Formats: sequence, C-alpha cells, structure tokens
Amino acid sequence: MGWAEDQAKQIADAEAAMQKSREWQLHEAARIKTEAPAFFEKLVNQIQTYVDEFNAAREATGVAGVRCDRASGRIAIIKESARPAMSVQVQFSQSPVSVGIYRRTVDVGQEPRDSSTTMTFSVDPNGNLRLNGNMDVEPIAQLVLGEVFRSFRPQL
Repeated sequence: MGWAEDQAKQIADAEAAMQKSREWQLHEAARIKTEAPAFFEKLVNQIQTYVDEFNAAREATGVAGVRCDRASGRIAIIKESARPAMSVQVQFSQSPVSVGIYRRTVDVGQEPRDSSTTMTFSVDPNGNLRLNGNMDVEPIAQLVLGEVFRSFRPQL
C-alpha cells in the first residue's frame, strides 16, 4: 500500500468513526428523551418516600418535619418549623433534558442563601440511563434531602 492509499484509508476510518459517534449521539438523545420523564418520576417517588419515612420517625418528637408539594415535572421540599427554614425544588426540564435542583435557606437575621445545580442525563455503553452518573434514584434523592434532614440536628 502506498502513501496515498494509506492516507485515504485513514480518512475513511476517521469518517466511519465519526459516523458511529453521530449514530450513538442520536441513539443517546432518543433514549434520554423517551426515558428521562419516567426516571424523574421514580426520583420524585423516592424523595416522597424518604420524606414520609423521616416525618414518621420525627412524629414522636412532636416537632413538625418536612412537607412536599408535588406538581407536574417538579417537587418542592419545604422545612419551615425549625431554623433555618429551607426549601429545595427539584424540577424536570425537557429542553435541554435535565433536572434542576434549587435550594433556599433562610435563617433569622440573615439574607436568604440560594444555590442551584443542574444534573444531566446520559446513556452508558451498556445502554443504561443515568442521571449525573447514577442509574439508581436513591443516591440522588439522598443528595437532594441530605442538607434538609441534617439541618434538624441541634447546633452546639
């Protein structure tokens, strides 16, 4: 094989690799668009389950816990009774397909503190849908609720 033939083969190989990459990107985008809403619903259900468990365990103390407000494509977790007051909203977005987490903390005599995080969906080489690298909703629900639940701990 001569130099020119070798160059042509390298170009053809690069084009084939690029085509394969484009096909994967299209496949991934289609899977995400189709499966992400159900994944988000599983996440919302897991958050609700954890909140219900937390509130049931807190019931014995007589101190109000956390409430959830659910609407299509979002869930808000609100802690008002104990300081600091806190809210977390988890929202599904279709364009781009992602999940946004918006936090607000308000303590007596201080300015509200806001933060936000955007989580993105992907498809791993085995075809599993992932949100921020997680196939399972439990670690994401724990991430969402961790700061809220920890805020009930007494401050020394």
